[in-house]
Amino acid sequence: MAADENVLGALHDAVASALGIAMKGREVPGYTDPETGEVFPPTIIPPSAAEIQAATKFLKDNNITCKPAEGNALGELEQIMKDRIRKTASKADLRDASQHMGFLQSLPN
Repeated sequence: MAADENVLGALHDAVASALGIAMKGREVPGYTDPETGEVFPPTIIPPSAAEIQAATKFLKDNNITCKPAEGNALGELEQIMKDRIRKTASKADLRDASQHMGFLQSLPN
């Protein structure tokens, strides 16, 4: 027996909603230690690896994609990676360093 389309739609919405909430993390309320008076502010516990994996799979299974663009998170990640690559040593930098090391090694101790 096939499931009713409305039931499947509602289930899909519920899963999407639950994953969306999980991706925001869970807030742990703050408290004050009654013995020391130390105040612990509220904090957010990030989503677990399993929750992130489930959300990623859900997006993939539903053919949800995102293209990097200025102003979106994927675009920001792309720019960070480009900056990181640009900061890494180029072949010319490595060649120069190798020549410099050769010179230093040729000097008497």
